[in-house]
Amino acid sequence: MQHHALVLIASSAFAQTALPAYDLLLHEGHVIDAKNHIDSVMDVAIKDGKIAKVAAHIPSTDALKTIDAKGLYVTPGLIDLHVHVYNGTGERNSLCRRQQRPARWLQPSASA
Repeated sequence: MQHHALVLIASSAFAQTALPAYDLLLHEGHVIDAKNHIDSVMDVAIKDGKIAKVAAHIPSTDALKTIDAKGLYVTPGLIDLHVHVYNGTGERNSLCRRQQRPARWLQPSASA
């Protein structure tokens, strides 16, 4: 009888230690989300790679990992639009033919 009581106590203690609701919590970042009209310091919870909750305060115990985003901007949908532009391919002596010719300046004609 005592053996069964120990098993019940151990199993109920194990059942109470559930996994946190979120995988990641971005804590106190300045959230800018034009679509949802948010422009303030908020917490962002992420589960399975998707935004699960955005709120003023989400307990850090609700997430497996918490990142302090204080002083940082958190915003969805930004795409890196920068490019690198080179003359030629970037290899030595690989300029285009047009670039190898000397520039010719147009001289105003005397008849104009």
